[in-house]
Amino acid sequence: MTFGATVFINKHVGVGATGVVALRSFPREFNHRSLFYSFDSIFRPASGSMKRFEPEFRAGLGGQRVSYFFDDQAILRSGPGMPCF
Repeated sequence: MTFGATVFINKHVGVGATGVVALRSFPREFNHRSLFYSFDSIFRPASGSMKRFEPEFRAGLGGQRVSYFFDDQAILRSGPGMPCF
C-alpha cells in the first residue's frame, strides 16, 4: 500500500512525503512488515510554455523500518539448547 502527498508553497517550491507499507511477506517463513518513507523538498523550474513536460527536481531524506514477528510458537520452543515439547 502506497500513500503520499505533495504541496507546493508557490509556483516553483514545494514539499512532499511518500510512504510504502508492505503488509505481506514472502516467503511465509520470514514474517516481517516493512515501512519505507521519504520526505522531499521539490523545485520546479519556470515552466514557460511547456504544457506536456514539466521537469521537477527533488532532494530529501528517507528511511526504512522492518518489524519481525513470530506467529508460530513451535519456532520459539525449538531453539538451540531448548527441549521440544
